[in-house]
Amino acid sequence: MGDTTGVSFKYYINRHMAFDLAAGLASGYDVFPGISTHADIMWTDEMVKVPEGALLFYFGGGAFWAQDTFSRVETGFRALTGAEYFFHNSKWGAFVELAPTLIVTHSPGINLHGAIGARYYF
Repeated sequence: MGDTTGVSFKYYINRHMAFDLAAGLASGYDVFPGISTHADIMWTDEMVKVPEGALLFYFGGGAFWAQDTFSRVETGFRALTGAEYFFHNSKWGAFVELAPTLIVTHSPGINLHGAIGARYYF
């Protein structure tokens, strides 16, 4: 839920580093829905002890690409911060994140992307 509304894949390289990919439909374009993707690398650490599960905070950055027509393609860079709660004895996690995004092509500027969602870890 958020911008991009779609699917997200997250892979933990080790305990403190993860890689994230997302693709889906995006709002805010002349032709709706637009297509939006991003790829991020992030650093994470357990910051808050909770009785059940784990609450992790993360930060990082990556690249952004979106398109709503053949003539309107946006690319840019993202900074990322968020939190993810892992449920006790479960492969499910719930997350919330904010990503200020610097658009460098088509309509240069800064956008704020955000997302709320859940992930199942295989």
